[in-house]
Amino acid sequence: MKPALAGLALALAAALPGASDGQPLRLHGVAYGAFREGQSPNTGVFPAPEQIAEDLAQLATFTDRIRTYSVENTQGDILALARAEKLELYAGAWVGSDAHANDVEIARLLALARRAKPAVLVVGNEAVAPEKLSAEALILLIQRVDVASKLPVAYADTWSQWLAHPEVAEAVDVLLVHIHPYWDGVPVQDAASYVLARFEQVKQRYPTKRVVIGETGWPKAGATVGAAVPGESQQCQFLRDFVTRATNRGAPYFWFSAYDEAWKKDASGHEAEAHWGLGSAERNLEPCIEAFLATPPPLIEITNTARCGAGSNSHGGLRGRVFGLSETNRMDHRVVLFAETNTWYVQPFISSPFTPFGSKGTWKRGTHLGNRYAALLVTRAYDPPATTNELPEIGRGVVAIGTQDCGRSK
Repeated sequence: MKPALAGLALALAAALPGASDGQPLRLHGVAYGAFREGQSPNTGVFPAPEQIAEDLAQLATFTDRIRTYSVENTQGDILALARAEKLELYAGAWVGSDAHANDVEIARLLALARRAKPAVLVVGNEAVAPEKLSAEALILLIQRVDVASKLPVAYADTWSQWLAHPEVAEAVDVLLVHIHPYWDGVPVQDAASYVLARFEQVKQRYPTKRVVIGETGWPKAGATVGAAVPGESQQCQFLRDFVTRATNRGAPYFWFSAYDEAWKKDASGHEAEAHWGLGSAERNLEPCIEAFLATPPPLIEITNTARCGAGSNSHGGLRGRVFGLSETNRMDHRVVLFAETNTWYVQPFISSPFTPFGSKGTWKRGTHLGNRYAALLVTRAYDPPATTNELPEIGRGVVAIGTQDCGRSK
């Protein structure tokens, strides 16, 4: 095992009593760029497949999915290598002003997807711009992929661009929304709430579409932008705040990014572009990041929801995970589920309101259908109400709360 991988494994296994029972934090998703020191798509020096495999083995220890940006050269190997690590993949194709290069990239993506079966095909990343593509040209590429594949098709762009281009939203199955409070000049203490507010804004604009936070993060170095100050402590603060709130809210996200990438500074001229990684270019996780993953606060998330609906004869199932409890503490906690229609109803029955969870923190339970679902991590002494107009707040036996819209999955 490589030193970086060994260090992470030891931290996750030993930093928290009971961490070996499988309750360290797992990030929803991570944006992955494979380029190391001395490598760049601009110079044609690409990472070796062995280096990519090493990266994915490390990422698989703390996330379930990754997104990529291109299938050029060895980046195309990521599809099969991610599958080997059981990582769900949002596979990206890089498109821009060069029509021939776009054709080559799209053809390569479709050929690889037929073999490796990624979860989502992402056609383009912040590509709608005068010097790149028109919205109409992008839509034609999206439609080409949609016709050729049965997989969901996405496009990735900033939250403001999504609000400006409903025609692009109409063309895709999944909206990957980039929300970077740093670039918007937001102070770090307000950054998490800012991201989730913009996320809700896009969701409300396109209520029938699946909306995912395609990028959010914070740089460790660079220039101050408005009230946004880069730094290692600021990155860690934002990660803790955002991941906690996003998990509670059931907001799917990809943290940007996996590792620092020096080539991006050369390409952009902005110092910050090279310093967004959870880990360094040498693949060492930042200490505060490593500690947060190993010893998160108690959290609960709904990973898979039942479909939308209502009624005593309509049934589905919920699944989820609990993080941050040791083996000893696990025995003193349970899960309480609610489904909302006109009010919140405890699930599945008043006479059976508690859901146990296993040694790995996972739980599942049948439910009557609702419009939203909630999972509460509670102490054994907690007495849940049969119905409630408002979900309880943290305290008085309620340790953590996770919510999720109906018909959604992480």
